[in-house]
Amino acid sequence: MKDQIEQVITDTVTNLYKRNIFTGIHSVVRLLRRDLYFSESFSVDDLRNRKTNCVGANYLCLRILKILFPNKKFRLVSIKYPAFENSGHISKHICVIEINERKFRFIDSTPMAGFFNGRVSSWLNLNSWNQAEDDFLFNKKPSFSDFGKIYSPTFMFLDEIQVIEVLEYCCLLAVGNDRRFLLNNLPLSWYAELLKDKAINSKNSKERKRFLEDSYKISSNPFTYLKIHPGLSSSHVIKDYIRRNNYIIKSIILHLKNNPLLSRKKYFEYLAVIYWKKSAIKKIQGQDFDFNYINVDSKKEYLYKIGKSYFKDNNLYLMVCFKKDTLLNPIRIPKSSLPKRFTLEYDTSKFLSIISQSELKKYSDVRGRIFSGYNAYNMLILLLSPEVIII
Repeated sequence: MKDQIEQVITDTVTNLYKRNIFTGIHSVVRLLRRDLYFSESFSVDDLRNRKTNCVGANYLCLRILKILFPNKKFRLVSIKYPAFENSGHISKHICVIEINERKFRFIDSTPMAGFFNGRVSSWLNLNSWNQAEDDFLFNKKPSFSDFGKIYSPTFMFLDEIQVIEVLEYCCLLAVGNDRRFLLNNLPLSWYAELLKDKAINSKNSKERKRFLEDSYKISSNPFTYLKIHPGLSSSHVIKDYIRRNNYIIKSIILHLKNNPLLSRKKYFEYLAVIYWKKSAIKKIQGQDFDFNYINVDSKKEYLYKIGKSYFKDNNLYLMVCFKKDTLLNPIRIPKSSLPKRFTLEYDTSKFLSIISQSELKKYSDVRGRIFSGYNAYNMLILLLSPEVIII
């Protein structure tokens, strides 16, 4: 499967490079976030259809950057210790780093809203390099955003073989192939995920608990803790997790209130951070909730997975009008919580619907507007769930 994945990555890089003109690092990030779809789990065919997570997106980013800038130094990095001080547990996140003498900066092409996704950090100073373990240490903790991802003092380089193995794990997991349990070259955070996966699939209760405990020792993940201690939702581990997230949410809300002229990109990034933090709290508390979604052809389409190219790739259009009865599968537009400078001309008295190309003529006389391509994506997400829009 590694060969299949490598071939898909190579073909995707070749196609993207042929079809687009890149003007710099930021243009590579923008293009990947425009063309890719986010998915936590994906098969090789999904990867071929541009569905991936942070690992696939940033591996593609690395490959393109190496072609564009052969004289610059780019590496993939993963977190070595519990990653984000505001979450208290290790992260599976993988991104690109550019190194220039004793400075570095993070580059992240993950096609998902929030945190540092889609941004290139400022240059940061390297303090020391542990050559034996091939990792960098730094005193000043770089922040992916003011309230998003604050890295712990250590991250480690990954070679491309390890990254391909993570992608192989994701693809094997998606199809339920037990060969994933034989993988032995995963980064630490993904090895913790593999142990949790083994526990879920083990029929032996003692073995299951051992796998979970080993995973938790690595990750400090509160969701893993709850699997080990299902009756301890009121423990200090869970309370600390909720407290951290609530503190970040309140801090962001205050920050937005005190900074009404924030850039559009930063504003929506903060909305996304609030959205994911609130979702995490509901999940850890066992509340019954679901991410925002719409139904298309009787299938749930989660809005954070729609992707900027969704309408273009599927030959679909977005119709917005006054009359509910004239639309196929009408969706009421909720009241906007956006500040005035971000609000649209549409209000709660209007409805929208996703229509196919063959249905366009049917709506030619309907009072409303039809959007296509990226405009349709922007309008759909801004109207229904602005927290997850990819800017």
